[in-house]
Amino acid sequence: LTLLQTSRGKSGPLLTRDHVKVLDIAIRAKNFEEVGLGMGQAGDYARKAGKRLTISACKALARGLREISPQRAA
Repeated sequence: LTLLQTSRGKSGPLLTRDHVKVLDIAIRAKNFEEVGLGMGQAGDYARKAGKRLTISACKALARGLREISPQRAA
């Protein structure tokens, strides 16, 4: 996966393994609670954690896609 590779001029991956795992779970999940449960959270906190983790992973994905996208000519 290109987004897991180090970007030019950057010192780390564009997406962490946890981001990839969250996105993979979220694609199939019916709700945020399932994401939280899949990431090891339990009880009432699973829904809140699932939402927070999904939003964070989506933001990281958006940043990564912008980073690897060719620059548009002005």
